[in-house]
This record gives sequence, structure tokens and C-alpha cells, in this order.
Amino acid sequence: MSFLSLSSEQHWIRIESDLLKESFQVPVYFATESDELEIMYAELRELSHGIDKSNGPSLLDSIFSTGYRAYVDTPNAHPMQNVDLINIEGRLIVSQYDAKKPTVILAAHYDAGGAIPSLAYGANSNAAGIAVLLETARMLSQLVDSKNVPKHNIIFLLTGGGKFNYLGSKRWLEMMSEDTAGIALFDSIEQVINLEGLGANEENCLYFHVSRLPKEGTFSQRLLSALGLASKLHPLSNLTAFPTVEVVHKKINLNQYDLAWEHERFALYHLHTATLSAWSSSTSYQLRNSVLDGGPLWSPKSASHGYWGPVLPRLVAKNARVLTEALVRLTFDIDAAAPTSEEFPFVDPSWSTETSAGALLDFLTLSPRSTQLLSMPSNRPGRKASKGNDLIHSLEQYLRSFLPEVRITRHHFAKKQPTVVEGNSKTPTKSVQHEPGSVAATASMPTLSAAGRDPEVVFYTGVSPQKIIVYRLKSSVFDLVVACCVGAYLYGLHVVFEVSVWHYIDTCCYKSGGKGGYFYTVICFRIMDLIGAHGVAPICKCRPVLSRLLFTTYPKFWRYSLLFAVLTMSRIPHDLKGLLRFCLDAGSDPTSDTEPMDPERALWLRQALESITVDLAAEMRKRIAVIIQNISSADPKSLVEETTSALDDLIDFTEDVNLADTFLKIGGIALLKALLGFPSGDYRAQSGMLLSNIVQNHEDAQKVAINENLLNLVLQLLIEDSDPGNMSGLLSGISSLVRGSELSQKRFIQCKGFDRLFELLEKTSRSNEQEKYERFNEKASFFIYCLCQELSEEQLANLKDFHLSERIAQLILRFHLPSEFLVKALVLLLNGRVSTLIHSPPDPVSEPTSLVKVPISEDSRKLLLDWLKSPKAQDETLISSEARQDLTKALL
Repeated sequence: MSFLSLSSEQHWIRIESDLLKESFQVPVYFATESDELEIMYAELRELSHGIDKSNGPSLLDSIFSTGYRAYVDTPNAHPMQNVDLINIEGRLIVSQYDAKKPTVILAAHYDAGGAIPSLAYGANSNAAGIAVLLETARMLSQLVDSKNVPKHNIIFLLTGGGKFNYLGSKRWLEMMSEDTAGIALFDSIEQVINLEGLGANEENCLYFHVSRLPKEGTFSQRLLSALGLASKLHPLSNLTAFPTVEVVHKKINLNQYDLAWEHERFALYHLHTATLSAWSSSTSYQLRNSVLDGGPLWSPKSASHGYWGPVLPRLVAKNARVLTEALVRLTFDIDAAAPTSEEFPFVDPSWSTETSAGALLDFLTLSPRSTQLLSMPSNRPGRKASKGNDLIHSLEQYLRSFLPEVRITRHHFAKKQPTVVEGNSKTPTKSVQHEPGSVAATASMPTLSAAGRDPEVVFYTGVSPQKIIVYRLKSSVFDLVVACCVGAYLYGLHVVFEVSVWHYIDTCCYKSGGKGGYFYTVICFRIMDLIGAHGVAPICKCRPVLSRLLFTTYPKFWRYSLLFAVLTMSRIPHDLKGLLRFCLDAGSDPTSDTEPMDPERALWLRQALESITVDLAAEMRKRIAVIIQNISSADPKSLVEETTSALDDLIDFTEDVNLADTFLKIGGIALLKALLGFPSGDYRAQSGMLLSNIVQNHEDAQKVAINENLLNLVLQLLIEDSDPGNMSGLLSGISSLVRGSELSQKRFIQCKGFDRLFELLEKTSRSNEQEKYERFNEKASFFIYCLCQELSEEQLANLKDFHLSERIAQLILRFHLPSEFLVKALVLLLNGRVSTLIHSPPDPVSEPTSLVKVPISEDSRKLLLDWLKSPKAQDETLISSEARQDLTKALL
């Protein structure tokens, strides 16, 4: 079993989906859990918890906290130029290939998928399918000899690129359709059987997925019957349920790029094909394209086996025996009328056991099997083979050990040149002959459909595991504190020595009187030397002592010298502006010894002085003028970027409440109306955010917006728009305008706001739309929850015919990913609540003054109770246990 909980598993699947959809400017690294990482994580969590608890880092934490810096010594990732897909084809023949016989193909893709290529082990998808194919090939080869010749040619096909819309199968079909022998093979194919997900059966049942229902008397119908009989003859000992094989019919959607099953790729070439799987649908196994399908993220590797994940070797062996049993009954001369033919199996249980299947699973899950790691480079002398090459070479050698004819075909991931084929076998084989212009008329290629297009994927190097070195560091504040302490210590020493020296000089001045003339002369000239060599800064702190010297010395020469020193020091600036002006004056003085300042630099400094303060109101007026000018121009489309930048600046400005007030006074409402009325709708999302900043928790601004009919305008735009970003922005504006204002809530009800919002949510909550509008649905749910807290008794009475509780219950049942906000809103309405705008007790639910309840129907109550027992309602990451308990109590 996985050491991940169900909620953690669901959370990781969502993370993986986001990683595949988003683009990142910086690399993202993943590391498996270890004791060292646990210690590091605990320290970071403790530090973060302390910061959150105190609303910021404490002084001691800022100084003495320990930080970490990660270092990765890896080359820069760059796009891979030549990515190859490798197909391995093996044929079961006696002496030579008989083209007149009908052909049965067993196919399975061997690559694995996931957001992290170096962790893509693909245990159930599709190491289990490859293991079943290899076991079936081995068992059938033991039955074939000169006396037992099958009625069909059997081809075993291991394809690459399965996680990229089965591109390996597509390349193989394209290659065969361009070759004379391949055209003949297409005409002889009676059935293609694809294998996937055969490592963990659902309810002891196998599923036979087809795009066209098999007709009576066809090979597909006989194969289905044989599989049903074989599953009964090879049951699992610990399962009491009766094994079955069910047919699942799903038509191919040519307008959809992603194919659900590999057999659909063959069906596009009008071949009889099916997929044998333990999954009831293509989406029933959530780890199909996840790194959690086996590998170290599912469970640690043990000494007894590899990264199997959820796969059970006994099920793999059982499914291999079932498939072999069915093929033996169809391809060999067996008397079906014999009395024991349906009571005893022809395939002995010892032919494929848990041990043999486990050994194959260990081999297949020994290393990750992502496409970029499996890409085989061109053969070069002395080039070291990669792990991907080792896997493909080992699969080829394993098939060669019991099949007389095996060959490898290499195809470009991005279609460029004709396919290069490498053929090798124990007996002489026929290499594929390429005839330009000879394309089979019967093998029509579906290039005009979405499913026929090649994937546009760029692979990058550097996906193999790398070593990350993490250093423990003290914070920069600690370095600053140490530097300050050292500086203070040195400054203290300087002050001590300086005060002592000048105290001695001062004492000498008073005690010696005129007898210290030589000493005074030396001191005065030394002061002037210091000023000339180092400037006045080194002795600026000595001005009081110099002043005393000035008035206690007798010779005029000494007095003039000291007076010059004191006056020079009076030019020392006391602030930044003074420093800049001092520099400007000193650089402009032609009599100064200082080198004159460059005129351009002087101009820059003067401009810097003038721009120290900024008038934000004037800046907002500039942005408003730019926006109005751009949207009123003849070609506003060419100015979208400039307009968007100005809008972003206004949004930043209006984050401040005072500036939001200023924005209203300088024509903000008129600008909002113009933006919302812009035909193309390019600025709706930003307009909604700007409206939200202006009216949020601002009663006067809310009244102005209501009187200007902005609420009705934004509601109408919300209904008309279909862009998720625009809808989220507009809803933010509506939410800030309506929440906290009784006037806005009355107008919202008068404008049929609830009707419009729920009508829109019914569209965005459809199964095929929920992922696209997930953020909007979450915002709308929170908005509904807030309104349920604030609506007054009178407003709820006006909504009586709307059946608010009933509509919320229906939304909860519709959402694929349930919202906790809707659950809380329904609990408030069922238990009874008071308006938080009118009454503000500490807990308006537990200490109400008067409760207003909005009940639901009995049918909805029963449906919600059943829904609470479903797995998605039990997911702690979606709905907390407290919310589930509250809803259960409210319903009971």
C-alpha cells in the first residue's frame, strides 16, 4: 500500500497538473524525504510559525535565525535536437512468415509519464501491460513447433511515445502504410489487442474497450467469449467474486486531440482493435500519468522487490494466463466440442506465476521510463549507452530468447525523414522497403482530424537526477549586527584615545600659557596638514577643542591658523541634500583644488534633488489621461500594452484608502464606465480589480457606485463574458461593492443578482468546464457565503421564491470539487442566522437574538446525506471535518 494518504495523493495530483500546465522561469527541484530534510523542514516550519504568530519576525529571530541556501552544479538545460521513439516488433513463426494467414497483433507502450521525468516509473501504466505481453509471448512460444502451427500470425509490438497520444503506434502505422509489405499486413490483420493497466483489477473484472461493438461471428466476438471462459478457468484463489469480462463501448472523438486508449490509434486506420484493461474507463485510474504510479513516491524500495506501486504480480500472472488461454483456444486446432474443453484450462497455472511476473516488474521498474530518458541516440563507436538504451536492448534480447524474428524500428519524435529500420533476428528477415509515392489506399491516414496531429512538445536536457548541496547560513541581519558591534568597538577605542590626547593638549594649553609656543605651532600646522591631505572629516569631531584653543592661544599666527581650520569645518553638510549641494558647489568652484564635476553628472544630481518628492495625485491624473486617450484613439488595439500598464499603476495606487478617495474625486467613476463599456473587453479584469480597490469597506464610495448604476453594468458584463480571468476580476468588483453595504445588497437583489449568479454557476459547474472556471467558482462560493452571513431578515423574505438553500444544495451536488464555503453557507441557512450587518455578537450563530432559517426539500436532504458519504466529500483538503459534521447535524 502507498504510504501517502488519500488527501495527500489528491493534493499531489493537483500539483502535478499545475506543473504540466504552467511555465516556470526558474527550475523546480524535487527530493525524496530523508532525515536531514526532515530536520531542515522542521526548522523552517518552526521559524515560519513563529513569524506568523507574532505577525512578523522577532528581533532575535531576525538576528540569530539559521537560513539555508541550495546549490546545484548542473549545466544549463537546452532543447534536445533528436528525440527518437523506439518500437520493438517480434513475430511468432515456425519456419518463415506466412503472409496468407490472418494476423493478430498484441501491442503495449512501454514508456511512463509524469511531471518529473526522473521519477516516472509507470508501474500500472504500463509496466504491468508490458509484463502481460512478455509473459503471453513466452507461453505461446512454448506451444509452437513444427507439429503445432497456429492458424494466425501473431505479432508482439512494444511501442514508445504512449504518453504523447500514442505517437509510437502512429509512427509504426505510418511506416507500414508507406511500404508494400505493410499494406499487405494491414489487409491480413484480423485483430489488434492493446494491453494497459493489468496490474490491479477492479472488482475481479476485466474490461474489453472497443470503439465499435463486435459483430456476431467476428474474431472480436469469439475473442470476447474466449476471454470470458479463460477468466473463469483462471480465478484468483482469495477472491470469491465471479470473474467477468465486460465490454465498454466508447466512440472516438476526432475533434479531440487526446485519445483515450491506444486501440483508438489503430481504429483510425480502420483496423479491428480493442484494449484489454482492468480499468473501467480511461480516467478511473487517477495515477495513469502521475509519478505516484510506482516509484519512490508511492512507497520506498524494499529488498524483496522494486518500485511496483499498486501492481500485484499475482494479478499480472493471472491476466497473462487468461490472455494466453483465450489465444490458444482461437489460434490452435482445439476441439471446442470436447466435453472437457470448457472445464479444464490448457494453460497450466505454473507457466506464469507470481515469481516470474514479479521478476519482470522488477526489471521494468528498475529505472524511470520517461520518453527523454528512453530516447536512443544514433549508434556511435565508443559511446556509452544510457539506461534507456539498456532497457530497450534488454527488452529486445528477452524477446529474442523465445521469438525467432525480432526487429527494432527507430522513428523521429518530430516527423522529418523516412523511417530508419534496424532489422535483426535469428533467421533472415525482410527489411522494410520504402517506395516513394506508394501509399495504401486502404490505410487512410486521419491527418485532417485533431487526433491525427502530432504533439508539439519540446524536450529538454538535464532531467536526470542531480545533486543539490544545501548550506546552512546565518541571516544578513546577523552579519550587519556583527559589523555594527565591531564598528562600535573600534569607534570606542578611537574616542578613548582621541579624548585622552585632546585632554592632554587642553591641559597643556592652560598650564603652560605662553611657554608652550612651539607646541602650539606644531599642533596648528598639523591640523592644517590633516585638512589639506584628508579633508575636514577626520577632525570634524574636534571643533569644540579647537574653539578653546582659538581663544586661549596668544600668538596671532596660531589664532589665524586655527580660525581657518574651524571655518573650513563649518562647511560640513548635515543631510543628504546638503551633501549633494556641497558636492555641486565644490565641483563648480574653479579656485578649488577638487577636480571639476562633469556637467552631465551635475545636471543629473540637480534633477535627483528636484524629484525627491512625488505628487501621487498628479501621477494618477497622468495615468487617467493616458487611458482615456488610448481607448478613444482610432486604433486602440495597438495601445493595449500601454493602457494595461497604466491600469496596473492605478490599481497599485488605489490600494491605499486615501488615494482611492482621491481617485474618486478626479474622475475615477467616469473612467471605470468607459473601461467597462470598451467593446473588446480587454480591460474588464483590471476594471473589476480597480472597482474592488475603490469601494471595498468604503461606504461613501459604495453609494456613489450604486447611484452611477455600476452594479447593474458589471453584472451584465459578467453574464456576457466567458473568459475566466475577466469573470474573476468582475466578480471581485461585485463582491467588494455588495459586501458590507445594506444599500448595495438591496440593489443586488433588485437587479436579480442571485438569479444571474446562480445561472452562471450552473454553466461553469459543468463537468467539462469546472477545471477551467475553478478559481471563479471558488470566488463565487465565498461571495455567496458572505452574503448568507450579512443578508437581513427582510432581504431573505424577498428571496423566498428564489429558494436560496435549495439552489445552494444543488450547486454542492453539481461541483466535481466541492466547496467548503457553500457547505458553510448552507449550514448557516439551515441552522438559522442573523445578519452580521445589523447584529454583531461574538458568535452570531451560537448567540443569536432572532434566528432566520431557510429550509430545503426532503429529496435534497437525502441526496446531501448520501453525498456526505462519498469519497470526495471525505477529502480533508477540500472540506474540513468540522464543516462536514456541521452539515450532517443541520440535515438531521
